[in-house]
Amino acid sequence: MKHILGPNSRSSLTAVQAEDSQPNAVDLRLSKVHRINYKIFELSEDKKVHRGSEQMWPDESGWYYLLPGHYEVIMENIINVGENEAGWVITRSTLNRNGVFLTSGLYDSGYHGAMAAVLHVTIGPLHVKQGTRIGQYLSSDSESLTTYNGSYGFDSTGKPKQDEEKYHKEVFRIMPFWSVGTESGYSCLFTHPIHRDALPFQAFSAIIDTDKFVSDGHLSMYIEKDFKGIIERGTPLVQVIPFKRDKYEMELVDIKDSSKFINKQRLFVRSKFKNFYRDNLREKKEYR
Repeated sequence: MKHILGPNSRSSLTAVQAEDSQPNAVDLRLSKVHRINYKIFELSEDKKVHRGSEQMWPDESGWYYLLPGHYEVIMENIINVGENEAGWVITRSTLNRNGVFLTSGLYDSGYHGAMAAVLHVTIGPLHVKQGTRIGQYLSSDSESLTTYNGSYGFDSTGKPKQDEEKYHKEVFRIMPFWSVGTESGYSCLFTHPIHRDALPFQAFSAIIDTDKFVSDGHLSMYIEKDFKGIIERGTPLVQVIPFKRDKYEMELVDIKDSSKFINKQRLFVRSKFKNFYRDNLREKKEYR
């Protein structure tokens, strides 16, 4: 075993604070939490269909409230595993004493990307704050025959990899039999149809100034590897959302300054069991 921050390490880790370095490992801090969906996980040598997950959001003070269950957790760190080195994530002892633990796959030589693990909450609820140290990374020398070539992490340009297990690498293009044009001052967002995740393709998103350029190009998308068949007539390929261009300045404020308003809004919205937003706050839109 070796220390990733040591002088002989060929690996690197970002976002390490001074107090994160331990005698034999580096502490990892919690960034994001995703609740793993209760769906069928399908796995064979030819196919992999994940359960999927839904991102959870902390409260105004940065606290996550997690009921017993299983969660994918993303750390604040980005790792680049050096040649002939490997590592894995383990649980901090404080969590382990309270029936909370992490499991992690092996970080192979050549992996470059985000750090993640599965957080298992047992016995009772967990109240954990964003930025808290929940795991440790152990690094070691390894005899690496090849380097990592999986579908996670970043590609050679530093961008997150497309899920190669699910989609073909090639980009498919379809020429629609329609065009979109708008009056002066209006643009359009072209995006994958909202709430249509079950479609066998994933359309690219783009904003086009359709008052200056009437869209007459191809629609680009990734196609799922295991899809065989015909995309039926009437299947939505893309969703087009027109909007008026205007100058707008946004302001970032301290969450403490807005927490009173947010708490009041939550109590207001939750005063009714269902459909409060739809029935009381949503503005009806007219599309022509």
